[in-house]
Amino acid sequence: MVAVDNLPGVEKLSREFITRYGKGDWSAVQPLSQLIAAGRRRAANDDVSLFKAMGMGISDLALGTELVQRARERGVGRTLAQPKKAKPRLTRSKETT
Repeated sequence: MVAVDNLPGVEKLSREFITRYGKGDWSAVQPLSQLIAAGRRRAANDDVSLFKAMGMGISDLALGTELVQRARERGVGRTLAQPKKAKPRLTRSKETT
C-alpha cells in the first residue's frame, strides 16, 4: 500500500516518487483521505505500508503522535525495535603513489 497526503503535490515535488513513477502509472499511489473514507484497513498480505507526507513537519509529528496514542488505546499495531546506533563508516580512500 502506498498512501500520500496530497497526490498532486507528490507528483510535482517528491523526487523519490517522480523517480519511481515518472510519467507512468500512478494508480498504486492513493490519497490517504480516500483510503480512510473507504474504510480501508491494512490487509493481512500487505507487507509494507508507505506513507509520504508533503506537509509541514510539525503537523506530521502531531498527527503521528495522535495516531500512535489511538493505536495503543485500541491495542492495534505493533511496536518496532528502536534502531541501534552505529558509528559512521567514514573512510578515506588510500592514495596510490
